[in-house]
Amino acid sequence: MDNCPTKTRFINDTKDHVLTILRDDGVYRHIKVAKQGTYCYSFEIITWPGWLCYTGDMGSYTFQRLTDMFEFFRSGRSTGDDLYVNPSYWAEKVQAADKNGGILEFSADLFRRRLEEDISERDREDEAELMAALREEVLHSFDDGDEREARELAENFRFKEQQVFHDLWDYDFKSYTHHFLWCCYAIAWTIREYDKQTASRSGASQ
Repeated sequence: MDNCPTKTRFINDTKDHVLTILRDDGVYRHIKVAKQGTYCYSFEIITWPGWLCYTGDMGSYTFQRLTDMFEFFRSGRSTGDDLYVNPSYWAEKVQAADKNGGILEFSADLFRRRLEEDISERDREDEAELMAALREEVLHSFDDGDEREARELAENFRFKEQQVFHDLWDYDFKSYTHHFLWCCYAIAWTIREYDKQTASRSGASQ
């Protein structure tokens, strides 16, 4: 997810953050991440056998999978220094999600893109005319946060007296919330920096 806007936002939000290890006892960990002198975009990561909890400005999310959850979140990560996240797989391991941020939400951009792709794939001679009508009557006519309104406009949309879309309720137009993705990047960043810090500490003691 190199081009993810949330990734760019996370990097900017945390550019001056410092990781502080409050507890490091096997899989029992308590880590605080914050910019000195402010709680803005600060968060904490707590682990115990089988569990990891993220809590901070972007909400709270609790995951369950392996005894050592740092090991779980490291899986799939390359040897590079980039922030690797796997939202779809990680979301499956969420046992408790933030009541405000949640995990998934209706994506107006995804809705518009998929309807336009549907029209493009039909290979109609009047595609340009149909696409213009779709954009005017549906894609630019609903509140971005109102999934029901968007779906109803699409279901009722007609072109040359013919219904254009059928059974749209079978389609999923949801994407991961900004809060959940930010949390994923926070976990990845924390584990990366924790690994650097513990490796450096281990090297210094040898």
